[in-house]
Amino acid sequence: ISGLFMGNLQGMLSANLALRDHSIDVVRQALTDAHDLRIPIVTVIPQPAHARVEMTTAQERELLIWFVRVVNDLAGAMSTTLCLLPLEPKQARVLNTLQDTYAALEEMRFHPFVAMSADLASLQTQNEGDDLIRYMPMIRNLYVAYDDSSKMIKTFANLQFDGVVTLSRSFDTTTSTPISRELLMQAQKNLTFSRQLTD
Repeated sequence: ISGLFMGNLQGMLSANLALRDHSIDVVRQALTDAHDLRIPIVTVIPQPAHARVEMTTAQERELLIWFVRVVNDLAGAMSTTLCLLPLEPKQARVLNTLQDTYAALEEMRFHPFVAMSADLASLQTQNEGDDLIRYMPMIRNLYVAYDDSSKMIKTFANLQFDGVVTLSRSFDTTTSTPISRELLMQAQKNLTFSRQLTD
């Protein structure tokens, strides 16, 4: 297991203190579990698009900074990186681009155990693919679609990426599509070819 995906934590940026405290406990437990299982990364989506709007985007962003600062010391103690995953606006609020996420990390003074995850499909949808190279040093987890061989090969061939690559059929916060054995075998072939290109 190379990463733990927490998905949408709707209480993470809630105006309700009890919900925020619960989300803090959930993330802390995830960091502890990841450490026990020797999993290097825990990924979260700070605020899904369908979550109820309770405050302004600026207030949500400020709350995000506070939330991460509350849990980042435990991440450091557990030697587990907490990754924030930006997604296109139809799937997430607050963090939609790598630039948004980098700015948030900058406000956190680039804590060594807080970084970014990136979804290749979301980046291409928002024409943000070129930013992948610019922000690569802060990306610890890259989501790549199983059935998108050309982008996968190009990504591995052109980028010196030493983080975790998560392969998925598609990235959707509301549905889960089973991965067929055929797609898995094809992905493995693509990965082998990609490694040969970068060696």
